[in-house]
Amino acid sequence: MALSFDLVLASEVTPDDALRLVGGLTGGQVTAAGELVVGDAVVVTGAVVDDSDSREAYRDAWGFDVAVSLGFSIGPGEDDPGGRHAAEDTVAAAAACVAAHLDADAGFRLLGGTKLFLRRDGLLTLYFGWRPWNEPAVLARVPAPYTIEPAPAPD
Repeated sequence: MALSFDLVLASEVTPDDALRLVGGLTGGQVTAAGELVVGDAVVVTGAVVDDSDSREAYRDAWGFDVAVSLGFSIGPGEDDPGGRHAAEDTVAAAAACVAAHLDADAGFRLLGGTKLFLRRDGLLTLYFGWRPWNEPAVLARVPAPYTIEPAPAPD
């Protein structure tokens, strides 16, 4: 089963530019189909959030207006826990770095609703409980300043 994550950004960056930024951080390559492929485990897609229902749902969930969404997927072939952990670590660090690089309000969650971080007004809050936030090698790649706090109650 694939793991999927959603990074939402208040930045007016284009999805293509956001994908290129992730590619620069991870060594991934954008395909002719417009997806970013990182190694053999992670695929990233981007989209403008332009319909009012989605914008309202994101505003309710995160507290800010979302312009762009990046979807990160760790392929179903990543059954090896070590490979899956490495892919999660790449996704975690890349998502945090993109938000900081764009200096954007951002929210990052596991699809299904578990919030993993929120970046507002330049401060990144990582939500305790997700394995990558316990890894010193991942935290070393997360731009400061950040705090680690308990996750908010589910929506």
